[in-house]
Parts: sequence; structure tokens; C-alpha cells
Amino acid sequence: MGIGNAKAIAVLGDSISNGYYDEEGLGWISRLSVLLNKNDPNGYFIRNHAVSGDRIFDVKYRLFGSVERNVDALIIAVGANDTYIFGDRDDHPVLGMDLRLLLWDDVLRFAKGLTSNIFVFGILPVDELKVPARFMDDGRGKFFRNDHIVEYNKAIKKICTQYDIKHINFHEMFLEAGHEALLADDVHPNAKGHELLAQWAYEELKDKI
Repeated sequence: MGIGNAKAIAVLGDSISNGYYDEEGLGWISRLSVLLNKNDPNGYFIRNHAVSGDRIFDVKYRLFGSVERNVDALIIAVGANDTYIFGDRDDHPVLGMDLRLLLWDDVLRFAKGLTSNIFVFGILPVDELKVPARFMDDGRGKFFRNDHIVEYNKAIKKICTQYDIKHINFHEMFLEAGHEALLADDVHPNAKGHELLAQWAYEELKDKI
């Protein structure tokens, strides 16, 4: 439960869920809170456990140690940081697919014991024309590839289906909306991107919690 009679929604995510690069400083979570509470003031309380740079193993740690045992809903919006590549675009991602999926299985199995309302948000597409946008001290670039993200989204959705958990294909929705214009850099949404994410999330959650 949330504060008083408010329904508690926990979010596990990365820098996108913290609203990085939103020119209006709100992010999709604050925007979602406004939408949910518009017709029911103080009806929903969102606890944001997202941390910049988090990967799926970080989400497992936070889920086991930080997320309350009495949440009404759980949103998991993570994955891009599992797929990045250092140095050469054609190298392997920093985290192997088999390990990623084992961790997802652990996360979703445990989450089912917390709430029946679980929503997994698909990993957003990146703007590969702006990759690499970040470099290590040794000069190696940090690459993201949409083909890797598509493959990973499909694998995550398959596990979600096994656990009867809702997987929302924000990747495809972002593409159809013209993702390059919705990104502030290679991976982070701008204000318009966060606005769309909040609206899409609201449409998914409003009648289910």
C-alpha cells in the first residue's frame, strides 16, 4: 500500500526512469504521477528505485533489497545498459545474453510474489547516427545497436509470457513516433519523448491497478 489509501507503484529502471535529459525536468515518472492523480488526487504514489547505469543484475539486487513487500504494482524499465559494447561496434555486449535471461527469470519469479500487477517496458530504440556518444578514459567508445536491442526485447517478452507478465512494446511505439526526434542524445528521451512514455504508460496502467 502507499501513503494512506494511495496505491503504491514501484519503479525499477535506469537513467531514463530518472528523467535524464528531459528539458522540463520532469521525466516520464513525474508525468505519469500527474496523469494517474488527475482525477483521483493522492490516489497513487510512485516510488522510484531507478539508478543511472543500472543493468538487470542491479535490478535484481534492488528488487530483493529495496522494493516494499506490499506494492500494488511494479514497473520494470531496464535493459539498454545490458547491451552496450565497448571499443568496437562488432564486439560482444558487456553482458552475455544467457546470463541476462537467467537474471530476468530470477527477477520476474521473485516479483510475482510481490504483486500480480507487473509491467515490463520494452527497451527503447537508439539513434545509431549519434553512437558512440560516450567514451572511456582510455578512448574506447560506448556503442549501442538496435539489432541487439530488438533481439533482447524479444527474449525478455518470451520470459514475460512464461510468467503471464505484461510486456509493453515501447520500442516499436517509439519507432513509429519517429524516435530520432524524441531523443536528446543517442539513448535518452527528450521532453517530448518522456511525455509520450508517460501517456503510453498511463494508458496501460489506468484500468489495471
